[in-house]
Amino acid sequence: MRSLLRFRRYLRPYLWTILTGVLYSVLVAAATAAVAALLKPMFNEVFFLAPPGQASVAAPASPLPDLPGTASVEAWRQQAEAFLSRAARTWLGYRPDRAYIYIPALFVLAFLVKGLFTYLSSYRLGTVGLRVVQDLRRELYEQIQRQSLKFFASHPTGQLISRVTNDVAILQSIMGAPAAEMVRLAFSFVFLFAAAMVLDWKLCLICSVVLPVTVYPAARFASKIKRSTATSQSRLADLADRLQETIVGRRVVRGFNTEGFEIDRFGVLLDRMLHADRKAMKYVSLTQPVIELIGALAMAVLAAFAGWRIHAGTLDPGDFVATLGALYWMYAILKRFARQYNEVTRAAAAAERVFQVLDLEPDVVEAADAVEMPTFAREIRFRDASFSYVGEPVLESVSLTIRKGEKVALVGASGAGKTTLVNLIPRFYDVTAGAVEIDGVDVRRLSLRSLRAQIGLVTQEIILFNDSVRHNIAYGRPDVSLERVQEAARAAHAHDFISALPAGYDTELGEAGQSLSTGQRQRISIARAVLKGAPILILDEATSALDTESEAQVQAALDELMRHRTALIIAHRLATVRRADRIVVLEAGRIAEVGSHDELLAAGGVYSRLHQMQFQAAGRTT
Repeated sequence: MRSLLRFRRYLRPYLWTILTGVLYSVLVAAATAAVAALLKPMFNEVFFLAPPGQASVAAPASPLPDLPGTASVEAWRQQAEAFLSRAARTWLGYRPDRAYIYIPALFVLAFLVKGLFTYLSSYRLGTVGLRVVQDLRRELYEQIQRQSLKFFASHPTGQLISRVTNDVAILQSIMGAPAAEMVRLAFSFVFLFAAAMVLDWKLCLICSVVLPVTVYPAARFASKIKRSTATSQSRLADLADRLQETIVGRRVVRGFNTEGFEIDRFGVLLDRMLHADRKAMKYVSLTQPVIELIGALAMAVLAAFAGWRIHAGTLDPGDFVATLGALYWMYAILKRFARQYNEVTRAAAAAERVFQVLDLEPDVVEAADAVEMPTFAREIRFRDASFSYVGEPVLESVSLTIRKGEKVALVGASGAGKTTLVNLIPRFYDVTAGAVEIDGVDVRRLSLRSLRAQIGLVTQEIILFNDSVRHNIAYGRPDVSLERVQEAARAAHAHDFISALPAGYDTELGEAGQSLSTGQRQRISIARAVLKGAPILILDEATSALDTESEAQVQAALDELMRHRTALIIAHRLATVRRADRIVVLEAGRIAEVGSHDELLAAGGVYSRLHQMQFQAAGRTT
């Protein structure tokens, strides 16, 4: 439950709203206690009015032994009852001979007050709960957005989605109206207990001993429910992860005829989740009947005790009816608390998973005294840069200088470290040793926003959003005019096919832009980079997924994009890097060779070997 206490800081901004909601809850509790107290005059003065001059009950000596302090408690009770009687006559003009009018009217008034302030407390406290959940979901999303690429490598997408949607939804199940109800029930329990003490403190004390027994099973089952729920939510996250992977990879699934295989794997995950859910359901289902059985036994004890006292003449039947009503209401509140406690237990498990993400410190953090990066002017320098991922070295002591306006290609076998190297420039990762500098300033000293504002990125993985073509090109910049968007599209050789779309630049692309060809989608992403106008450009396998015709169109767009910019180009196809000013060959995380295409071929080293292997493979496929 400790994780739920951490919500205190989320509640502070809404303290005034909470206080007014609590005040309304107090008034609801007072009205609830009044309804219970009104049962006594309803029973004694409306239904069974004693003849004038006849006492409603004799008062012989009590058969119960006198306990220390009982005389003072009884005196206090009688004083409280006398005060309420005087108040009713003075403030409400109550007349015993008109009890059949006054008492029902007071019942209606009490329920009217209770209903009005129930609405007000539910709305005030429920709104706070919804706002807290909204703030939590926003903070969770912000935390995920701030993480580096290393974080996403170890946290599957489906599990992150499950945290933001499912786990926060479980928290929402107790933070809205249920939270308001819990507050009202707590105050109502206290007020009902006070009313029961005034009516008959002996019966109330017996109840105070018996009723807590009904809470024990709820607490006992709650720990089991929490463990089962935590397992269930973990299985749900696995389920979401599998669902996300198979939907994104649907072409591979169909291409390999593995629909049945994936359905079977999904079924296994469903069975695991069902097992955990059934275990939790068993304890949830047991809670209420066990509590009701114990409650029935408690009521039997109370009824026997009250009946003995009534026969002995030491208990007014009206007091008994009103006290019993208050005690029954308290019992109903305890049952409601038991059900809510099960939800709170589930929410505690969800809160732990949410705070596990919120407590993670991003491994790429902006310096407290970070400076704004001036316009790129001279060079990018890797100074003995090294990087390790989960203990495995990816780059080792890489030293490289890229001058402004230079086009540098990075080549090498898969896993050589090409993408990791360029990812160090915008600080998608941070070096584990050495430094990356831009114009002599370590990138870790620059603000992330100003650094990344001067870097354009076009990758093999084409990311388009479920939005219009115009908003995809002007991503994050809704104020950009249509004319500028069209200029960027023309530079990316995309204007003609965009204009031919049903709604032109206002055409909705749908999920990932699947209605377009790969080449068209890539040219839209290039137009996005053109519009950004960043002086540093990173091209990571931007043409690797294209056919020959599309590659030619995209390459023409890239040539336009690279004009007057400093570019780092990653490509497996060596034919696409021949025009680079320099080619850097990486092997096992180190720079093996640097030179022009012709120089490296003449050297007969790694680049020459890669070149020969590619052209031999091309010859075999023709």
